[in-house]
Amino acid sequence: PIPVPGQLEGSDVADVIELSRELAPRGSADLFALRVRGHSMVDALINDGDIVILKQQETCENGETVAVWLEDEKETTLKRFYREGAQVRLQPANVTMDPIYTRADNVRIQGRLVTVVRSID
Repeated sequence: PIPVPGQLEGSDVADVIELSRELAPRGSADLFALRVRGHSMVDALINDGDIVILKQQETCENGETVAVWLEDEKETTLKRFYREGAQVRLQPANVTMDPIYTRADNVRIQGRLVTVVRSID
Protein backbone atom coordinates (compact mmCIF):
# COMPACT_ATOMS: atom_id res chain seq x y z
CA PRO A 1 0.00 0.00 0.00
CA ILE A 2 1.00 3.58 -0.66
CA PRO A 3 -0.06 6.22 1.90
CA VAL A 4 -2.24 9.09 0.70
CA PRO A 5 -1.64 11.75 3.36
CA GLY A 6 -3.97 14.30 1.81
CA GLN A 7 -4.97 16.35 -1.15
CA LEU A 8 -2.76 18.83 -2.93
CA GLU A 9 -4.26 21.76 -1.06
CA GLY A 10 -2.98 20.49 2.27
CA SER A 11 -6.18 18.97 3.64
CA ASP A 12 -6.11 16.53 6.54
CA VAL A 13 -7.66 13.69 4.53
CA ALA A 14 -5.74 10.46 5.11
CA ASP A 15 -6.18 7.27 3.13
CA VAL A 16 -4.26 4.33 1.69
CA ILE A 17 -4.39 2.96 -1.83
CA GLU A 18 -3.12 -0.34 -3.17
CA LEU A 19 -0.75 0.07 -6.10
CA SER A 20 0.04 -2.85 -8.34
CA ARG A 21 3.77 -3.65 -8.57
CA GLU A 22 3.47 -3.21 -12.35
CA LEU A 23 2.63 0.48 -11.85
CA ALA A 24 5.49 1.22 -9.49
CA PRO A 25 8.99 1.75 -10.88
CA ARG A 26 11.58 -0.91 -10.09
CA GLY A 27 13.34 -0.40 -6.80
CA SER A 28 10.87 2.27 -5.77
CA ALA A 29 10.79 2.97 -2.09
CA ASP A 30 9.53 5.99 -0.22
CA LEU A 31 6.45 6.43 -2.41
CA PHE A 32 3.41 8.42 -1.35
CA ALA A 33 0.30 9.64 -3.12
CA LEU A 34 -1.76 12.80 -3.22
CA ARG A 35 -5.16 13.45 -4.75
CA VAL A 36 -5.13 16.35 -7.22
CA ARG A 37 -7.53 19.25 -6.70
CA GLY A 38 -7.85 21.86 -9.40
CA HIS A 39 -6.87 22.27 -13.02
CA SER A 40 -3.34 23.70 -12.92
CA MET A 41 -1.72 20.64 -14.56
CA VAL A 42 -4.29 19.69 -17.22
CA ASP A 43 -1.90 20.29 -20.13
CA ALA A 44 0.33 17.59 -18.58
CA LEU A 45 -2.73 15.28 -18.54
CA ILE A 46 -3.06 15.54 -14.75
CA ASN A 47 -6.69 16.25 -13.92
CA ASP A 48 -8.81 17.17 -10.91
CA GLY A 49 -9.43 14.00 -8.87
CA ASP A 50 -6.42 12.07 -10.20
CA ILE A 51 -4.05 10.46 -7.74
CA VAL A 52 -0.39 11.25 -8.28
CA ILE A 53 2.27 8.86 -7.03
CA LEU A 54 5.42 10.62 -5.89
CA LYS A 55 8.87 9.53 -4.76
CA GLN A 56 9.74 11.24 -1.52
CA GLN A 57 12.80 13.46 -2.01
CA GLU A 58 13.94 16.92 -0.97
CA THR A 59 15.72 18.01 -4.18
CA CYS A 60 14.89 18.06 -7.88
CA GLU A 61 16.14 19.20 -11.26
CA ASN A 62 14.75 22.18 -13.14
CA GLY A 63 11.69 21.18 -15.15
CA GLU A 64 10.70 18.23 -12.97
CA THR A 65 7.11 17.98 -11.74
CA VAL A 66 7.11 17.98 -7.97
CA ALA A 67 4.84 18.40 -4.99
CA VAL A 68 6.07 21.33 -2.93
CA TRP A 69 5.02 22.67 0.45
CA LEU A 70 4.73 26.45 0.45
CA GLU A 71 5.59 27.57 3.99
CA ASP A 72 3.93 31.00 3.86
CA GLU A 73 0.74 29.72 2.23
CA LYS A 74 0.59 26.52 4.34
CA GLU A 75 -0.36 24.41 1.32
CA THR A 76 1.04 21.81 -1.03
CA THR A 77 0.96 22.26 -4.79
CA LEU A 78 1.99 20.18 -7.80
CA LYS A 79 3.94 22.16 -10.39
CA ARG A 80 7.00 22.10 -12.63
CA PHE A 81 9.95 23.42 -10.62
CA TYR A 82 12.50 26.00 -11.82
CA ARG A 83 15.17 27.61 -9.63
CA GLU A 84 15.88 31.15 -10.85
CA GLY A 85 18.57 32.75 -8.71
CA ALA A 86 17.24 33.44 -5.20
CA GLN A 87 13.69 32.61 -6.20
CA VAL A 88 11.73 29.64 -7.49
CA ARG A 89 9.20 29.55 -10.32
CA LEU A 90 6.45 26.96 -9.94
CA GLN A 91 5.03 26.55 -13.42
CA PRO A 92 1.52 25.20 -13.92
CA ALA A 93 0.81 23.08 -17.00
CA ASN A 94 -2.21 25.17 -17.94
CA VAL A 95 -1.91 28.08 -20.38
CA THR A 96 -4.67 29.98 -18.57
CA MET A 97 -2.74 30.09 -15.27
CA ASP A 98 0.21 32.20 -14.21
CA PRO A 99 3.33 30.76 -12.59
CA ILE A 100 3.97 31.15 -8.89
CA TYR A 101 7.15 33.09 -8.08
CA THR A 102 8.38 32.75 -4.52
CA ARG A 103 11.51 32.84 -2.40
CA ALA A 104 13.54 29.63 -2.43
CA ASP A 105 13.30 29.44 1.38
CA ASN A 106 9.48 29.38 1.12
CA VAL A 107 9.55 26.09 -0.81
CA ARG A 108 10.04 22.60 0.62
CA ILE A 109 10.10 19.86 -2.01
CA GLN A 110 8.09 16.85 -0.85
CA GLY A 111 8.45 14.53 -3.81
CA ARG A 112 8.93 14.02 -7.55
CA LEU A 113 6.11 12.80 -9.78
CA VAL A 114 6.40 9.11 -10.68
CA THR A 115 3.01 8.25 -12.17
CA VAL A 116 -0.64 9.32 -12.36
CA VAL A 117 -3.57 7.07 -11.44
CA ARG A 118 -6.95 7.95 -12.88
CA SER A 119 -10.34 6.46 -12.16
CA ILE A 120 -12.59 6.12 -15.19
CA ASP A 121 -16.24 6.50 -14.19
